[in-house]
Amino acid sequence: MITRLLTLCLALPLLASCGGRYARPRDFSDDPARIHKALEERRTQVSALSGELSLEIWESDKRVRARQLFATLPPHRLRVDTLSPFEQPISTLIIHETRLALHELNQRRFRVGEPNAEHLGKLSRIHLDPAALATALSGQPPLIQAQGGEIQWDTERGLYLLTLTSERSPIADKEELWIRASDYTVVELRLYRDQQLEVKLQLTDYTSSEPKLPQRMRFTLPKQDVRVEVKLKDFALNPDLPDEAFVITSPPGLSPEPI
Repeated sequence: MITRLLTLCLALPLLASCGGRYARPRDFSDDPARIHKALEERRTQVSALSGELSLEIWESDKRVRARQLFATLPPHRLRVDTLSPFEQPISTLIIHETRLALHELNQRRFRVGEPNAEHLGKLSRIHLDPAALATALSGQPPLIQAQGGEIQWDTERGLYLLTLTSERSPIADKEELWIRASDYTVVELRLYRDQQLEVKLQLTDYTSSEPKLPQRMRFTLPKQDVRVEVKLKDFALNPDLPDEAFVITSPPGLSPEPI
């Protein structure tokens, strides 16, 4: 029995021991420059993205399903049209530089304000910096800094762990990213403010060719007890998106309201 157990352990080179801990790759380096370079190369290949989103929104024990059309020019342009079961728009959310707006057609409301996490949370249930959301929906991880940080090897998950800190980022003051060693795709990131977890984003079902894009995302917001499951469908990479697509104004007879 002991001989069989030792043979099994030796036959699994990715495990550091029989306890299920993953050994560091032979080319492991604690220099984060290589990971930042890989993320930047992928990011430069995605200037825009559009398509369809299938959503499940869980708030406490309540679930809402939605279907949306979206277009993003990260980091400061995003449009999301929520559709009725009859394929008609029932609301339009716009992020455009310094403006965040939501037109709710059925309720005849037009709300507008500064693009920040508090306002976006009120309009979408996702309490996240709008630029970070626009970037995430383009399939790229929002980063609080584009260089530096601390690299570790997560022996329990067999992934790189990149930890970033910033005192000036509107997204968070600390970020953790778990990254696959084989292709440098981010499978999970966590955003913290004042040492409290604010957002966990999990990314799965990546496309096989570069630039690899996650086709499933899960946003978890523990403070709000909200979870949003997102499935990307029928997307177009780098479409020509005019600036006018990200501009909406208050319809005639409808006065803008502050968020």
